[in-house]
Parts: sequence; C-alpha cells; structure tokens
Amino acid sequence: MKYVTHTIFLVIINIFIISCSNNKLTVITIDNSSIEALFPKKPIKESKNVLFGNVGNMKASMASLEYKNIEYSVSYQVTESDTFTYTKEGLYPAYLTRLGAKTYEKEYITLNSIEGVQYKLHFNDRKAIVQMFADSNKTYNIFVIFPEKNLKDAEKFLKSIKIN
Repeated sequence: MKYVTHTIFLVIINIFIISCSNNKLTVITIDNSSIEALFPKKPIKESKNVLFGNVGNMKASMASLEYKNIEYSVSYQVTESDTFTYTKEGLYPAYLTRLGAKTYEKEYITLNSIEGVQYKLHFNDRKAIVQMFADSNKTYNIFVIFPEKNLKDAEKFLKSIKIN
C-alpha cells in the first residue's frame, strides 16, 4: 500500500511540474514601457514601425499564440505624435466587430493605474474578451478568443497581464 501511495504522489508531482513548465512569461518592451503576459507556451512575437493615418509614426509590438483552440494576443503601440492622445472612450475592438463579433458587455477597468475598457463578445461559436488600455500616447491591447468551455483558461491569461 505504501508503494502505491508513493507512486501516485510522484505521478501527481510530475504532472504538476510538466503543466507548470509549459507556461511562458512573455514581455514586450518599447521605449522603456512594457506589457507582460503568461502564455501557455511560447508565442510568436512581432514588432514594426508603422505610418498610421492621423496618428503619424507608431511603434507596434505584438505577441500571439493559438493553442488548444484558444487564441491569445497582447499588443502595445506607441505614437511619436505630441498632438495625439489616446483615451479609454476612444477604444473599441473594431478589428473583431468587422469580422462579425457582437458585443454583449462593456465595462471600464483599470490595470496598474491605467484606465481602459473591457469588451465581451460573441464571435461565431466562441467568446472573446478584449481589454484595451490608454495611457497618453500608448495603447495596450489584450484579447483572448475561446470556446465557452475554456473560460477558465481565458481568465487565467487575462489575470496574468501586467503593464510596467
């Protein structure tokens, strides 16, 4: 009996270690500011400079991952314009609504003293939660698209977000 109990304990510890080691903390940094998120595994990172309409030059960086039928993404944009300022009221997940997503809940939120807005959307047969934060000439965008059964995974990802 002691052998069986010991074996079960070792199996549980191994499962815990394996599941913990899959998570990858990803930090995106532009101009001494950063956003970090705990992805279930290593995401794809991309950065570029963009000339964006009335905003002017913008530095953008993104990390994204599709894993087990869940899409995770964090992005961070900084404008070089002194005349353009982002506000929480101007934040809207147009990129998803243009693809057919329907908003069913909107809530103003704060993360690390930065004001933002959270949208919950229906997107085809899945759900989406989008969090967007505005800080002067910077925006931080986080989204996760998931089947209803994976709500806990989506919430875990959103709770891991830190803005520095």
